[in-house]
Amino acid sequence: MLVFRMKKKHGIKKALDEVPLSELETWKTRKLLVRLKRLRWCYEEVAAAEDYYPHELAAVEDKILFKTDPRWKQAYREVKAILATREHITARI
Repeated sequence: MLVFRMKKKHGIKKALDEVPLSELETWKTRKLLVRLKRLRWCYEEVAAAEDYYPHELAAVEDKILFKTDPRWKQAYREVKAILATREHITARI
């Protein structure tokens, strides 16, 4: 059985790049699932990142770091929509 483990990033490293929908559509399902998981790891709100200096936050302002960011909502919707069109394999218990 193949076990896929992914290390959870901490701090500013949680920030994700924006990816155009046209590129997401070319990604394999596994890669989309990884992106979905990483989107879920983003901070709930800006107050959750109060331990960071302003220059650290400014360095990632073009990336997605908070779930309150409209870009996060758009990215999450896009990934979920693409995954909904993919084949599903039921897990064996």
